[in-house]
Amino acid sequence: MVKEEIVTGLKNAVARGESLEKAMASMTSAGYSAEEVREASGYVSMGASVSIGAVEAGQGAEAIAGQAIKSENKKGRKKAWLVAILILVLVLIIGGVIASIFFGEEILGFLFPPEF
Repeated sequence: MVKEEIVTGLKNAVARGESLEKAMASMTSAGYSAEEVREASGYVSMGASVSIGAVEAGQGAEAIAGQAIKSENKKGRKKAWLVAILILVLVLIIGGVIASIFFGEEILGFLFPPEF
């Protein structure tokens, strides 16, 4: 069973920019067994977020990998929506510029009618 403090320590080290191998060496020199550190590194390298419940319940790597895939799918959908919205805004801006080039005087005449 993976100890959450090892996984958390590895994740924090990697988040600070340290390589996973160096973080593993630090955890081993801190007194954790090499086997526990190696197992925990598998969770970190998968990018899975290991919750306290998952570790205490003894869920296997497959279940946690499934959670990571679901998380990645959600991120992918959010990114797709963001790209779609940005493309729509860009098309509207380009359309407005093109319309102002071709119909600039008509648009100005409509917005600011001449006074008689």
